[in-house]
Amino acid sequence: MTELTDYLFVCFGTLFAILSPLATVPPFLAMTDSDTQESRLQMARRACIVACLVLVVFSVTGLTILDFFGITVPAFKIAGGILLLRASLEMLQGSRATQITSGERQEGYQKEDISITPLAIPLLCGPVTIVTGILLSARAVSWMHYPVLIGTIIAIYLITYCVLRVAVAYSYLVSEIARRTVTRLMGLLLASLAVQFVVNGIKELDFI
Repeated sequence: MTELTDYLFVCFGTLFAILSPLATVPPFLAMTDSDTQESRLQMARRACIVACLVLVVFSVTGLTILDFFGITVPAFKIAGGILLLRASLEMLQGSRATQITSGERQEGYQKEDISITPLAIPLLCGPVTIVTGILLSARAVSWMHYPVLIGTIIAIYLITYCVLRVAVAYSYLVSEIARRTVTRLMGLLLASLAVQFVVNGIKELDFI
């Protein structure tokens, strides 16, 4: 039971840090500035559902994909840890870790419905988030860990939707300072987890 609890905390802490729901608010509000409140909520709900499904699929099937390409779990842990470390350093500087480009942001301003792209993909579920899901899946040591991982993913996106819903209703209360503060705190946590992924991967290499 303790092992499952520890796994739950690792999954929740890592995914919450990488998604950082509060950091999603400013780009979402900016890209939906001309939309009605009802339309904003519909897009937020649809985006969270799509992003959740994508992350669950990649998290559950990620190890099978690695086997197909002949990539070992330790090697992926090291590579994924390095990628997460890079993302965490960007977050410590106040940047968003989910890597939405300026072109995708501009597309969001022009589209009537941004729920699938760029909101769901890549803002709520980008490459770094997918890598994180696969890394967490690689930490599972029994089938009982997978419901924990899937449940955590669902919970994280429910929280994200609630944050976006509150932001739509009280957008005037969301400040840039608050967003950057939360982003930096999550970046520090993510950096520690990223280093741990690399250390674990090195320990599991055959020649160690």
